[in-house]
Amino acid sequence: LPLIYLNLRVLSTPLVKKDVDDTLVNEIEDEIINIDLENNDIKIIDIFADEESIPTENLNITDEEECLTEECYETSKRILSNLDTSVDPCDNFFQFSCGGWLSEMSKTDINYNNSKNVMNDLQKKINKNINEIFKGEYKIDTNLSKEQQEYDEKAFSKVKNAYNVCMTYDVDPNSRNENLKNFIKQLNISENKENFLDPINLTNLLINLHKIGIDTLFDVNINYINDNEPELNLTNGDNLNRFLPYLLVSYDKPEIFTVYNEYVKKVLKLYYGNEINVEPLAKSIIDLTKKINDLFELNFNLMNEYYKVPKKASITLLNEMVPIIDWNLYLKERLAMYGMEKMLTENTTLNINSYDYYLINLQKCLKEVDVDDLINYFEWTIISSNVFADAVSEDIKDVTKETKETLNILLEGSAIIFDDDIEYIDAFENLSIDKEKMKKEFTDIIKKRKVEEPKMEVNKKEKYDICIDKIEKLMPNSISKYFIQNAFSDTIKLEAGQMIGYIKKAMLERIPKMEWLDEETKQYAMMKVEKMKSRIGYSDDIMD
Repeated sequence: LPLIYLNLRVLSTPLVKKDVDDTLVNEIEDEIINIDLENNDIKIIDIFADEESIPTENLNITDEEECLTEECYETSKRILSNLDTSVDPCDNFFQFSCGGWLSEMSKTDINYNNSKNVMNDLQKKINKNINEIFKGEYKIDTNLSKEQQEYDEKAFSKVKNAYNVCMTYDVDPNSRNENLKNFIKQLNISENKENFLDPINLTNLLINLHKIGIDTLFDVNINYINDNEPELNLTNGDNLNRFLPYLLVSYDKPEIFTVYNEYVKKVLKLYYGNEINVEPLAKSIIDLTKKINDLFELNFNLMNEYYKVPKKASITLLNEMVPIIDWNLYLKERLAMYGMEKMLTENTTLNINSYDYYLINLQKCLKEVDVDDLINYFEWTIISSNVFADAVSEDIKDVTKETKETLNILLEGSAIIFDDDIEYIDAFENLSIDKEKMKKEFTDIIKKRKVEEPKMEVNKKEKYDICIDKIEKLMPNSISKYFIQNAFSDTIKLEAGQMIGYIKKAMLERIPKMEWLDEETKQYAMMKVEKMKSRIGYSDDIMD
Protein backbone atom coordinates (compact mmCIF):
# COMPACT_ATOMS: atom_id res chain seq x y z
CA LEU A 1 0.00 0.00 0.00
CA PRO A 2 2.76 2.56 0.68
CA LEU A 3 4.13 2.04 -2.85
CA ILE A 4 0.68 2.14 -4.38
CA TYR A 5 -0.07 5.36 -2.59
CA LEU A 6 3.37 6.73 -3.51
CA ASN A 7 2.66 5.98 -7.16
CA LEU A 8 -0.63 7.85 -7.26
CA ARG A 9 -0.19 10.58 -4.67
CA VAL A 10 3.47 11.58 -4.60
CA LEU A 11 4.38 11.09 -8.24
CA SER A 12 1.16 12.35 -9.81
CA THR A 13 -0.39 14.91 -7.46
CA PRO A 14 0.65 18.55 -6.96
CA LEU A 15 0.83 19.30 -3.24
CA VAL A 16 0.12 22.65 -1.68
CA LYS A 17 3.08 23.78 0.43
CA LYS A 18 2.28 22.74 3.99
CA ASP A 19 3.40 20.35 6.71
CA VAL A 20 2.32 16.74 6.55
CA ASP A 21 0.74 15.38 9.71
CA ASP A 22 2.94 12.51 11.01
CA THR A 23 0.14 11.09 13.15
CA LEU A 24 -2.09 10.60 10.14
CA VAL A 25 0.69 8.93 8.14
CA ASN A 26 1.51 6.58 11.02
CA GLU A 27 -2.17 5.65 11.34
CA ILE A 28 -2.34 4.84 7.64
CA GLU A 29 0.84 2.73 7.88
CA ASP A 30 -0.50 0.85 10.89
CA GLU A 31 -3.75 -0.14 9.12
CA ILE A 32 -3.84 -3.92 8.62
CA ILE A 33 -6.12 -5.78 6.25
CA ASN A 34 -6.43 -9.46 7.15
CA ILE A 35 -7.26 -11.78 4.26
CA ASP A 36 -8.16 -15.43 4.67
CA LEU A 37 -7.73 -17.31 1.39
CA GLU A 38 -8.67 -20.75 2.72
CA ASN A 39 -11.02 -22.74 0.47
CA ASN A 40 -10.82 -19.99 -2.16
CA ASP A 41 -12.91 -17.78 0.11
CA ILE A 42 -11.75 -14.26 0.72
CA LYS A 43 -12.80 -12.70 3.99
CA ILE A 44 -11.79 -9.14 4.75
CA ILE A 45 -12.01 -8.51 8.46
CA ASP A 46 -13.01 -5.51 10.58
CA ILE A 47 -12.85 -2.61 8.17
CA PHE A 48 -15.50 -3.73 5.71
CA ALA A 49 -19.27 -3.49 5.83
CA ASP A 50 -21.07 -6.56 7.15
CA GLU A 51 -23.97 -5.95 4.79
CA GLU A 52 -23.37 -6.32 1.09
CA SER A 53 -25.87 -3.54 0.29
CA ILE A 54 -24.36 -0.77 2.42
CA PRO A 55 -23.72 2.20 0.13
CA THR A 56 -20.48 4.12 0.50
CA GLU A 57 -19.41 7.53 -0.69
CA ASN A 58 -17.56 7.55 -4.00
CA LEU A 59 -14.70 10.03 -3.92
CA ASN A 60 -13.97 12.00 -7.07
CA ILE A 61 -10.33 11.13 -7.79
CA THR A 62 -8.78 12.70 -10.86
CA ASP A 63 -5.45 12.04 -12.55
CA GLU A 64 -3.07 14.95 -12.09
CA GLU A 65 0.36 15.92 -13.39
CA GLU A 66 3.55 14.64 -11.81
CA CYS A 67 4.62 16.71 -8.80
CA LEU A 68 8.24 17.92 -8.87
CA THR A 69 8.18 20.47 -6.07
CA GLU A 70 10.51 20.39 -3.08
CA GLU A 71 7.57 19.51 -0.83
CA CYS A 72 6.74 16.47 -2.96
CA TYR A 73 10.33 15.28 -2.88
CA GLU A 74 10.45 15.66 0.92
CA THR A 75 7.15 13.85 1.33
CA SER A 76 8.19 10.95 -0.90
CA LYS A 77 11.55 10.80 0.88
CA ARG A 78 9.82 10.53 4.26
CA ILE A 79 7.42 7.85 3.02
CA LEU A 80 10.26 5.84 1.50
CA SER A 81 12.28 6.14 4.72
CA ASN A 82 9.54 4.22 6.51
CA LEU A 83 10.01 1.26 4.15
CA ASP A 84 12.64 -1.46 4.23
CA THR A 85 13.31 -2.03 0.53
CA SER A 86 15.98 -4.65 1.26
CA VAL A 87 13.13 -7.08 1.97
CA ASP A 88 11.00 -8.75 -0.67
CA PRO A 89 7.38 -7.70 0.09
CA CYS A 90 6.23 -11.17 -0.95
CA ASP A 91 8.36 -12.68 1.83
CA ASN A 92 7.63 -10.19 4.61
CA PHE A 93 5.24 -7.41 3.67
CA PHE A 94 5.11 -5.96 7.19
CA GLN A 95 8.90 -5.55 7.34
CA PHE A 96 8.88 -4.12 3.83
CA SER A 97 6.15 -1.59 4.69
CA CYS A 98 7.25 -0.57 8.19
CA GLY A 99 10.84 -1.74 8.60
CA GLY A 100 12.37 1.71 8.25
CA TRP A 101 9.95 3.20 10.76
CA LEU A 102 10.59 0.38 13.25
CA SER A 103 14.33 0.87 12.90
CA GLU A 104 14.01 4.56 13.77
CA MET A 105 11.67 3.85 16.69
CA SER A 106 14.15 1.34 18.14
CA LYS A 107 16.48 4.28 18.80
CA THR A 108 13.95 5.89 21.17
CA ASP A 109 13.18 5.07 24.82
CA ILE A 110 9.75 3.71 23.90
CA ASN A 111 9.34 0.04 23.02
CA TYR A 112 7.12 0.32 19.94
CA ASN A 113 6.77 -3.46 19.75
CA ASN A 114 4.60 -3.24 22.86
CA SER A 115 1.17 -1.74 22.18
CA LYS A 116 0.81 -0.67 25.82
CA ASN A 117 3.97 1.46 25.62
CA VAL A 118 2.91 2.99 22.32
CA MET A 119 -0.50 4.03 23.64
CA ASN A 120 0.92 5.39 26.88
CA ASP A 121 3.50 7.41 24.98
CA LEU A 122 0.83 8.85 22.70
CA GLN A 123 -1.43 9.62 25.67
CA LYS A 124 1.38 11.50 27.39
CA LYS A 125 1.93 13.64 24.30
CA ILE A 126 -1.79 14.32 23.97
CA ASN A 127 -2.11 15.26 27.64
CA LYS A 128 0.81 17.68 27.38
CA ASN A 129 -0.94 19.29 24.44
CA ILE A 130 -4.23 19.55 26.37
CA ASN A 131 -2.44 21.05 29.37
CA GLU A 132 -1.01 23.79 27.13
CA ILE A 133 -4.46 24.45 25.66
CA PHE A 134 -5.95 25.16 29.09
CA LYS A 135 -3.01 27.37 30.02
CA GLY A 136 -3.95 29.60 27.10
CA GLU A 137 -6.96 31.66 26.13
CA TYR A 138 -9.98 30.72 24.06
CA LYS A 139 -9.31 30.65 20.33
CA ILE A 140 -12.22 31.75 18.16
CA ASP A 141 -13.52 29.04 15.84
CA THR A 142 -14.18 30.91 12.59
CA ASN A 143 -16.30 28.02 11.32
CA LEU A 144 -19.00 28.89 13.86
CA SER A 145 -21.63 31.61 13.74
CA LYS A 146 -21.34 34.53 16.16
CA GLU A 147 -23.99 33.00 18.42
CA GLN A 148 -22.26 29.62 18.33
CA GLN A 149 -18.91 31.27 19.10
CA GLU A 150 -20.40 32.87 22.23
CA TYR A 151 -21.69 29.51 23.40
CA ASP A 152 -18.39 27.81 22.52
CA GLU A 153 -16.41 30.38 24.52
CA LYS A 154 -18.67 29.84 27.56
CA ALA A 155 -18.22 26.08 27.24
CA PHE A 156 -14.44 26.48 27.02
CA SER A 157 -14.44 28.68 30.14
CA LYS A 158 -16.43 26.06 32.07
CA VAL A 159 -14.03 23.28 31.11
CA LYS A 160 -10.96 25.43 31.78
CA ASN A 161 -12.27 26.54 35.20
CA ALA A 162 -12.98 22.94 36.23
CA TYR A 163 -9.51 21.94 35.05
CA ASN A 164 -7.81 24.80 36.91
CA VAL A 165 -9.67 23.97 40.13
CA CYS A 166 -8.33 20.43 39.90
CA MET A 167 -4.79 21.63 39.13
CA THR A 168 -4.69 24.00 42.12
CA TYR A 169 -6.32 21.58 44.57
CA ASP A 170 -3.75 19.73 46.67
CA VAL A 171 -4.66 17.09 49.22
CA ASP A 172 -2.49 15.85 52.03
CA PRO A 173 -2.14 12.08 51.37
CA ASN A 174 -2.65 11.45 55.08
CA SER A 175 -6.01 13.24 55.18
CA ARG A 176 -7.62 12.10 51.93
CA ASN A 177 -10.35 10.03 53.56
CA GLU A 178 -11.24 12.87 55.94
CA ASN A 179 -11.46 15.33 53.06
CA LEU A 180 -13.74 12.97 51.15
CA LYS A 181 -15.95 12.55 54.23
CA ASN A 182 -16.29 16.33 54.49
CA PHE A 183 -17.12 16.56 50.79
CA ILE A 184 -19.84 13.90 51.11
CA LYS A 185 -21.20 15.63 54.19
CA GLN A 186 -21.61 18.87 52.21
CA LEU A 187 -23.80 17.02 49.70
CA ASN A 188 -26.40 16.53 52.48
CA ILE A 189 -27.37 13.11 51.15
CA SER A 190 -28.99 12.03 54.42
CA GLU A 191 -30.79 15.33 54.95
CA ASN A 192 -34.59 15.24 55.41
CA LYS A 193 -34.85 11.45 55.63
CA GLU A 194 -38.59 11.67 56.30
CA ASN A 195 -39.20 13.05 52.80
CA PHE A 196 -36.18 11.48 51.13
CA LEU A 197 -38.23 9.71 48.44
CA ASP A 198 -40.31 12.76 47.58
CA PRO A 199 -39.88 13.18 43.78
CA ILE A 200 -38.50 16.72 44.04
CA ASN A 201 -36.07 15.85 46.84
CA LEU A 202 -34.82 12.64 45.24
CA THR A 203 -34.52 14.28 41.81
CA ASN A 204 -32.48 17.19 43.17
CA LEU A 205 -30.15 14.76 44.93
CA LEU A 206 -29.65 12.73 41.74
CA ILE A 207 -29.00 15.95 39.80
CA ASN A 208 -26.27 16.92 42.27
CA LEU A 209 -24.71 13.45 42.14
CA HIS A 210 -24.80 13.30 38.34
CA LYS A 211 -23.25 16.77 38.09
CA ILE A 212 -20.14 15.56 39.93
CA GLY A 213 -19.89 12.46 37.74
CA ILE A 214 -21.71 9.95 39.99
CA ASP A 215 -24.19 8.67 37.41
CA THR A 216 -26.00 6.37 39.82
CA LEU A 217 -29.27 4.51 38.98
CA PHE A 218 -29.51 5.97 35.45
CA ASP A 219 -27.81 8.47 33.17
CA VAL A 220 -28.69 10.68 30.23
CA ASN A 221 -26.13 11.51 27.57
CA ILE A 222 -26.50 14.01 24.78
CA ASN A 223 -25.71 13.79 21.08
CA TYR A 224 -25.82 17.26 19.60
CA ILE A 225 -27.21 16.75 16.08
CA ASN A 226 -27.69 20.35 14.96
CA ASP A 227 -28.36 23.83 16.30
CA ASN A 228 -31.89 23.07 17.45
CA GLU A 229 -32.17 19.36 18.10
CA PRO A 230 -30.18 17.59 20.82
CA GLU A 231 -30.66 13.83 20.84
CA LEU A 232 -31.03 12.49 24.37
CA ASN A 233 -30.15 8.89 25.25
CA LEU A 234 -31.11 7.23 28.50
CA THR A 235 -28.88 4.44 29.83
CA ASN A 236 -28.35 2.52 33.04
CA GLY A 237 -26.22 4.30 35.61
CA ASP A 238 -23.09 3.48 37.64
CA ASN A 239 -20.91 3.31 34.53
CA LEU A 240 -18.02 4.73 36.56
CA ASN A 241 -18.33 2.06 39.24
CA ARG A 242 -14.98 0.32 38.82
CA PHE A 243 -16.49 -3.08 39.72
CA LEU A 244 -19.67 -2.91 37.64
CA PRO A 245 -18.22 -5.05 34.78
CA TYR A 246 -17.44 -7.83 37.26
CA LEU A 247 -20.83 -7.63 38.97
CA LEU A 248 -22.64 -7.87 35.63
CA VAL A 249 -21.13 -11.33 35.02
CA SER A 250 -21.80 -12.54 38.57
CA TYR A 251 -24.84 -14.53 37.37
CA ASP A 252 -22.33 -16.97 35.90
CA LYS A 253 -19.86 -16.62 38.79
CA PRO A 254 -21.74 -16.19 42.11
CA GLU A 255 -18.37 -16.16 43.91
CA ILE A 256 -17.82 -12.66 42.52
CA PHE A 257 -20.24 -11.22 45.05
CA THR A 258 -18.47 -13.07 47.87
CA VAL A 259 -15.18 -11.40 46.90
CA TYR A 260 -16.93 -8.06 46.41
CA ASN A 261 -18.58 -8.34 49.83
CA GLU A 262 -15.15 -8.71 51.47
CA TYR A 263 -13.87 -5.79 49.42
CA VAL A 264 -16.67 -3.53 50.67
CA LYS A 265 -15.92 -4.48 54.28
CA LYS A 266 -12.18 -3.86 53.90
CA VAL A 267 -12.67 -0.46 52.27
CA LEU A 268 -15.22 0.67 54.85
CA LYS A 269 -12.89 -0.42 57.66
CA LEU A 270 -10.01 1.57 56.16
CA TYR A 271 -12.26 4.53 55.41
CA TYR A 272 -14.01 4.80 58.79
CA GLY A 273 -11.40 3.19 61.03
CA ASN A 274 -12.93 2.57 64.46
CA GLU A 275 -15.63 5.23 64.06
CA ILE A 276 -18.43 2.75 63.32
CA ASN A 277 -19.25 -0.94 63.11
CA VAL A 278 -18.89 -1.57 59.37
CA GLU A 279 -20.63 -4.99 59.30
CA PRO A 280 -24.25 -3.71 59.13
CA LEU A 281 -23.24 -0.90 56.77
CA ALA A 282 -21.53 -3.35 54.42
CA LYS A 283 -24.59 -5.65 54.47
CA SER A 284 -26.87 -2.72 53.64
CA ILE A 285 -24.69 -1.73 50.68
CA ILE A 286 -24.31 -5.28 49.35
CA ASP A 287 -28.04 -6.07 49.60
CA LEU A 288 -29.08 -3.03 47.58
CA THR A 289 -26.19 -3.51 45.14
CA LYS A 290 -27.50 -7.01 44.41
CA LYS A 291 -31.02 -5.70 43.77
CA ILE A 292 -29.83 -2.99 41.39
CA ASN A 293 -27.41 -5.40 39.70
CA ASP A 294 -30.35 -7.76 39.08
CA LEU A 295 -32.11 -4.90 37.28
CA PHE A 296 -29.03 -4.32 35.12
CA GLU A 297 -28.76 -8.03 34.36
CA LEU A 298 -32.44 -8.29 33.41
CA ASN A 299 -32.09 -5.29 31.15
CA PHE A 300 -28.96 -6.57 29.40
CA ASN A 301 -30.69 -9.89 28.73
CA LEU A 302 -33.51 -7.99 27.05
CA MET A 303 -31.22 -5.71 25.07
CA ASN A 304 -30.28 -8.40 22.54
CA GLU A 305 -33.95 -8.92 21.73
CA TYR A 306 -34.93 -5.26 21.52
CA TYR A 307 -31.71 -3.64 20.39
CA LYS A 308 -32.79 -3.37 16.76
CA VAL A 309 -36.13 -1.80 17.70
CA PRO A 310 -35.32 1.76 18.79
CA LYS A 311 -37.71 3.06 21.41
CA LYS A 312 -38.37 6.66 22.31
CA ALA A 313 -40.14 8.08 25.33
CA SER A 314 -41.61 11.51 25.90
CA ILE A 315 -41.12 13.30 29.20
CA THR A 316 -44.79 12.65 29.96
CA LEU A 317 -44.29 8.91 29.44
CA LEU A 318 -41.17 8.90 31.63
CA ASN A 319 -43.12 10.61 34.42
CA GLU A 320 -45.76 7.89 34.12
CA MET A 321 -43.20 5.06 34.11
CA VAL A 322 -41.02 6.42 36.92
CA PRO A 323 -43.08 8.99 38.87
CA ILE A 324 -40.60 8.90 41.75
CA ILE A 325 -38.33 11.03 39.50
CA ASP A 326 -39.37 14.51 38.30
CA TRP A 327 -38.11 14.17 34.72
CA ASN A 328 -38.92 17.76 33.73
CA LEU A 329 -36.74 19.05 36.55
CA TYR A 330 -34.00 16.48 35.97
CA LEU A 331 -33.65 17.08 32.22
CA LYS A 332 -33.81 20.86 32.57
CA GLU A 333 -30.91 20.82 35.04
CA ARG A 334 -28.86 18.31 33.05
CA LEU A 335 -29.26 20.30 29.84
CA ALA A 336 -28.35 23.47 31.74
CA MET A 337 -24.91 21.95 32.32
CA TYR A 338 -24.36 22.27 28.57
CA GLY A 339 -26.20 25.59 28.15
CA MET A 340 -28.95 23.74 26.26
CA GLU A 341 -31.91 24.04 28.66
CA LYS A 342 -33.84 26.25 26.21
CA MET A 343 -33.93 23.35 23.78
CA LEU A 344 -36.10 21.32 26.15
CA THR A 345 -39.73 21.39 25.01
CA GLU A 346 -42.88 19.42 25.71
CA ASN A 347 -42.17 17.48 22.51
CA THR A 348 -38.67 16.40 23.57
CA THR A 349 -38.13 12.64 23.51
CA LEU A 350 -35.37 10.34 24.77
CA ASN A 351 -33.98 7.22 23.14
CA ILE A 352 -34.57 4.50 25.73
CA ASN A 353 -34.35 1.27 23.65
CA SER A 354 -34.92 -1.60 26.12
CA TYR A 355 -34.54 0.59 29.20
CA ASP A 356 -38.31 0.84 29.61
CA TYR A 357 -38.08 -2.51 31.41
CA TYR A 358 -35.25 -1.26 33.56
CA LEU A 359 -37.12 1.94 34.45
CA ILE A 360 -40.34 0.16 35.40
CA ASN A 361 -38.43 -2.20 37.68
CA LEU A 362 -36.35 0.67 39.06
CA GLN A 363 -39.58 2.41 40.09
CA LYS A 364 -40.68 -0.73 41.97
CA CYS A 365 -37.28 -1.05 43.62
CA LEU A 366 -37.21 2.56 44.82
CA LYS A 367 -40.76 2.38 46.17
CA GLU A 368 -39.82 -0.63 48.29
CA VAL A 369 -36.29 0.37 49.32
CA ASP A 370 -35.33 1.27 52.86
CA VAL A 371 -34.24 4.93 52.91
CA ASP A 372 -31.14 4.16 55.01
CA ASP A 373 -30.05 1.53 52.49
CA LEU A 374 -30.41 4.01 49.63
CA ILE A 375 -28.43 6.67 51.52
CA ASN A 376 -25.69 4.14 52.27
CA TYR A 377 -25.65 3.07 48.62
CA PHE A 378 -25.33 6.63 47.33
CA GLU A 379 -22.45 7.42 49.68
CA TRP A 380 -20.74 4.16 48.71
CA THR A 381 -21.00 4.99 44.99
CA ILE A 382 -18.97 8.13 45.69
CA ILE A 383 -16.33 6.35 47.78
CA SER A 384 -15.92 3.56 45.22
CA SER A 385 -16.32 5.55 42.00
CA ASN A 386 -13.54 6.05 39.47
CA VAL A 387 -14.25 9.78 39.67
CA PHE A 388 -12.91 9.86 43.24
CA ALA A 389 -10.28 7.15 42.83
CA ASP A 390 -7.52 9.61 43.72
CA ALA A 391 -9.42 11.04 46.70
CA VAL A 392 -9.07 7.95 48.89
CA SER A 393 -6.06 6.75 50.88
CA GLU A 394 -3.32 4.61 49.34
CA ASP A 395 -4.30 1.54 51.36
CA ILE A 396 -7.80 1.67 49.82
CA LYS A 397 -6.23 1.89 46.36
CA ASP A 398 -4.09 -1.17 47.18
CA VAL A 399 -7.13 -3.17 48.32
CA THR A 400 -8.96 -2.18 45.13
CA LYS A 401 -6.09 -3.35 42.94
CA GLU A 402 -5.72 -6.63 44.83
CA THR A 403 -9.46 -7.31 44.59
CA LYS A 404 -9.44 -6.76 40.84
CA GLU A 405 -6.60 -9.23 40.50
CA THR A 406 -8.47 -11.77 42.61
CA LEU A 407 -11.57 -11.36 40.44
CA ASN A 408 -9.59 -11.70 37.22
CA ILE A 409 -8.09 -14.95 38.47
CA LEU A 410 -11.60 -16.07 39.44
CA LEU A 411 -12.69 -15.52 35.84
CA GLU A 412 -10.28 -18.32 34.87
CA GLY A 413 -8.49 -16.53 32.07
CA SER A 414 -11.63 -15.78 30.12
CA ALA A 415 -11.68 -13.03 27.52
CA ILE A 416 -13.18 -10.70 30.14
CA ILE A 417 -10.24 -8.54 31.20
CA PHE A 418 -11.17 -5.29 32.87
CA ASP A 419 -9.69 -1.91 33.63
CA ASP A 420 -5.95 -1.73 34.38
CA ASP A 421 -5.38 -5.32 33.27
CA ILE A 422 -5.97 -4.34 29.65
CA GLU A 423 -2.40 -2.98 29.78
CA TYR A 424 -1.24 -6.60 29.72
CA ILE A 425 -3.06 -7.45 26.51
CA ASP A 426 0.23 -8.42 24.76
CA ALA A 427 0.82 -11.14 27.34
CA PHE A 428 -2.71 -12.53 26.92
CA GLU A 429 -2.33 -12.98 23.17
CA ASN A 430 -0.22 -16.13 23.68
CA LEU A 431 -2.44 -17.96 26.18
CA SER A 432 -2.96 -21.68 25.57
CA ILE A 433 -6.19 -23.05 24.17
CA ASP A 434 -6.21 -25.81 26.80
CA LYS A 435 -8.40 -24.56 29.68
CA GLU A 436 -6.22 -25.82 32.54
CA LYS A 437 -3.04 -24.45 30.98
CA MET A 438 -4.81 -21.16 30.31
CA LYS A 439 -5.82 -20.86 33.99
CA LYS A 440 -2.23 -21.38 35.11
CA GLU A 441 -0.79 -18.99 32.51
CA PHE A 442 -3.41 -16.35 33.34
CA THR A 443 -2.57 -16.61 37.05
CA ASP A 444 1.15 -16.36 36.29
CA ILE A 445 0.58 -13.17 34.28
CA ILE A 446 -1.33 -11.55 37.15
CA LYS A 447 1.35 -12.58 39.65
CA LYS A 448 4.07 -11.28 37.35
CA ARG A 449 2.20 -8.00 37.11
CA LYS A 450 2.31 -7.58 40.90
CA VAL A 451 6.10 -7.98 40.83
CA GLU A 452 6.79 -5.80 37.78
CA GLU A 453 4.30 -2.99 38.24
CA PRO A 454 6.32 -0.87 40.71
CA LYS A 455 9.14 -0.80 38.14
CA MET A 456 6.92 0.42 35.33
CA GLU A 457 7.64 4.11 34.79
CA VAL A 458 4.73 4.24 32.37
CA ASN A 459 2.24 4.20 35.28
CA LYS A 460 3.64 7.41 36.75
CA LYS A 461 1.18 10.27 36.28
CA GLU A 462 1.66 14.01 36.29
CA LYS A 463 -0.86 16.22 38.06
CA TYR A 464 -2.32 17.32 34.73
CA ASP A 465 -2.80 13.65 33.70
CA ILE A 466 -5.03 13.11 36.73
CA CYS A 467 -6.99 16.33 36.12
CA ILE A 468 -7.50 15.55 32.44
CA ASP A 469 -8.80 12.09 33.40
CA LYS A 470 -11.32 13.68 35.76
CA ILE A 471 -12.54 16.26 33.25
CA GLU A 472 -12.82 13.59 30.53
CA LYS A 473 -15.13 11.57 32.78
CA LEU A 474 -17.35 14.57 33.44
CA MET A 475 -17.23 16.29 30.01
CA PRO A 476 -15.58 13.90 27.53
CA ASN A 477 -16.59 15.57 24.26
CA SER A 478 -15.38 18.99 25.37
CA ILE A 479 -11.82 17.77 25.98
CA SER A 480 -11.82 16.01 22.60
CA LYS A 481 -13.17 19.07 20.79
CA TYR A 482 -10.52 21.48 22.01
CA PHE A 483 -7.70 19.00 21.46
CA ILE A 484 -8.81 18.32 17.87
CA GLN A 485 -9.30 22.03 17.23
CA ASN A 486 -5.72 22.77 18.29
CA ALA A 487 -3.96 19.65 17.01
CA PHE A 488 -5.39 19.25 13.51
CA SER A 489 -6.12 21.44 10.52
CA ASP A 490 -9.67 21.99 9.25
CA THR A 491 -8.89 20.02 6.10
CA ILE A 492 -7.19 16.97 7.59
CA LYS A 493 -10.25 14.70 7.33
CA LEU A 494 -10.73 15.73 3.71
CA GLU A 495 -7.07 14.99 2.98
CA ALA A 496 -7.34 11.60 4.69
CA GLY A 497 -10.43 10.85 2.62
CA GLN A 498 -8.55 11.75 -0.55
CA MET A 499 -5.68 9.49 0.50
CA ILE A 500 -8.07 6.58 1.00
CA GLY A 501 -9.58 7.36 -2.39
CA TYR A 502 -6.17 7.13 -4.05
CA ILE A 503 -5.48 3.81 -2.33
CA LYS A 504 -8.86 2.40 -3.44
CA LYS A 505 -8.29 3.57 -6.99
CA ALA A 506 -4.82 2.00 -7.03
CA MET A 507 -6.20 -1.30 -5.74
CA LEU A 508 -8.94 -1.32 -8.37
CA GLU A 509 -6.30 -0.74 -11.06
CA ARG A 510 -3.86 -3.33 -9.72
CA ILE A 511 -6.18 -6.22 -8.82
CA PRO A 512 -7.14 -7.07 -12.46
CA LYS A 513 -3.41 -7.28 -13.27
CA MET A 514 -2.60 -9.80 -10.52
CA GLU A 515 -1.93 -13.03 -12.40
CA TRP A 516 -2.00 -15.19 -9.25
CA LEU A 517 -5.72 -14.42 -8.72
CA ASP A 518 -8.42 -16.19 -10.72
CA GLU A 519 -11.15 -14.10 -12.36
CA GLU A 520 -13.84 -14.85 -9.77
CA THR A 521 -11.53 -13.89 -6.89
CA LYS A 522 -10.54 -10.67 -8.67
CA GLN A 523 -14.18 -9.67 -9.05
CA TYR A 524 -14.91 -10.47 -5.41
CA ALA A 525 -11.83 -8.52 -4.23
CA MET A 526 -12.81 -5.50 -6.33
CA MET A 527 -16.34 -5.63 -4.95
CA LYS A 528 -14.93 -5.59 -1.42
CA VAL A 529 -12.75 -2.60 -2.25
CA GLU A 530 -15.80 -0.74 -3.53
CA LYS A 531 -17.63 -1.47 -0.28
CA MET A 532 -14.82 -0.43 2.05
CA LYS A 533 -16.15 1.94 4.72
CA SER A 534 -14.01 4.93 5.65
CA ARG A 535 -13.78 5.75 9.34
CA ILE A 536 -11.54 8.75 9.59
CA GLY A 537 -10.40 10.19 12.91
CA TYR A 538 -13.14 11.74 15.01
CA SER A 539 -16.91 11.94 14.49
CA ASP A 540 -18.21 15.34 13.35
CA ASP A 541 -20.66 15.66 16.26
CA ILE A 542 -17.71 16.06 18.69
CA MET A 543 -17.00 19.46 17.13
CA ASP A 544 -20.58 20.74 17.60
